[in-house]
Amino acid sequence: GLLREAGVVHGVHQAALQAVLGMLVSADGPTDWCLVAKGSDPIDGEDATLEFLVDAEAHAGLEMEDGRIDYRQRRESPPVTAGDLLVRKRPATAGTPGQTVTGEVLAPQPGQDRDVLLGENVQASPDGLTYTATIDGMVLRDGNAIRVINLLEVKGDVDFSTGSLNLEKSGVIVRGAIRSTFSVKANDTVVVEDSIEDAIVESAADIDVAKGIVQGKLGSVTAGGCVRAAFAQNAEVLAGDSIEIRDSAFHSLLVAKNVVSVRQGKGVLVGGHTVAGQRIEVRVAGSKANTQTVLQVGLDYEAVKTLDQELQSVERGMAKVIGAGGDNLARYAKPGGAAPKDPRIRELLDAWRELEAKKQKLLSKRAGLLEEHAAEMGDDAVIVVGEIAHRGVKMIIGNASLQITDTVHGGGRFVYDSESGGIRRMDA
Repeated sequence: GLLREAGVVHGVHQAALQAVLGMLVSADGPTDWCLVAKGSDPIDGEDATLEFLVDAEAHAGLEMEDGRIDYRQRRESPPVTAGDLLVRKRPATAGTPGQTVTGEVLAPQPGQDRDVLLGENVQASPDGLTYTATIDGMVLRDGNAIRVINLLEVKGDVDFSTGSLNLEKSGVIVRGAIRSTFSVKANDTVVVEDSIEDAIVESAADIDVAKGIVQGKLGSVTAGGCVRAAFAQNAEVLAGDSIEIRDSAFHSLLVAKNVVSVRQGKGVLVGGHTVAGQRIEVRVAGSKANTQTVLQVGLDYEAVKTLDQELQSVERGMAKVIGAGGDNLARYAKPGGAAPKDPRIRELLDAWRELEAKKQKLLSKRAGLLEEHAAEMGDDAVIVVGEIAHRGVKMIIGNASLQITDTVHGGGRFVYDSESGGIRRMDA
């Protein structure tokens, strides 16, 4: 009766209640407090899980027992057939409600959902719990995103046995390397399970390289989407989206419309020129040898590159004209110089002045582009250094620059400061 009067309707311990009643009727009476009712705690739900049944993520190589990566080991990319199961999902659970002794319901925390991001040629079941391939091909996975692509397979190297490849309707998976002086041009993803050696590789989509991109004077790698590789050395890499180097990059030109990332493995970027429209991420920038290393963000590189090529052409033309006119023309070409009497020198001077005017217009246009991007980039343009920025590193954000003269330990985020017009370091 007392429990009912107190509103207790849940969690009554019958054995404990009987013991209390026994003490109440005994000669000694109750001697201690006794728990006769207890509420039940809610049980939180479990998060959804995704079981990827095909190991389709890119691997830099084989991890050895001491933690190092052996880049000599080849990554195998599993093929699939239409109808093959790729992912199995266990959905999140809602959890089990709890209850107070008075009957008040205690709500659990539901589990968080996780979704598979469907790429091309992957189909979800009606209940969203299984995902299958719709074509024969190769699986590519990036986090929770998964897709199947149709690729031509080259079982070994691209070399004299295959010749250069020009694929207008598909991509290609090269089980070996792309050797020096050869080229691969494809309309879809290019996957290289070894390395690219001073070759020209172009894709309208992504380029995935299991090992490295090592180039000399001939090679370049250009992708409409992303470029991913274990390392880059003396490489020229251009990406319409992003570049991901999984270990290190040395003396390379890396240009991406959005992000350049060198954060995994050693995460070292030394020398060369790295350009990203939005963000550069590295663990270690430069080296103890104070190697000149340029990191540049907030730039429409292709537009500026085109202008720079025009400028170089104009300057070569000006030098050629000066060379033809000799010292006399050089003297007249100076500001305030008198008009030459020699008709030939006058003709050359007119040509030089026309080229000089064109040069000034190009310089003005280039400066305008930099100012335009500096105004638009806001907080999106950032250089993130995880650990160290060595002396010799030069950072450029928009039209502002910062030369690192004392090694920066602890890293940081380097952003454009609109008030000062310079570059400011913030905590990472």
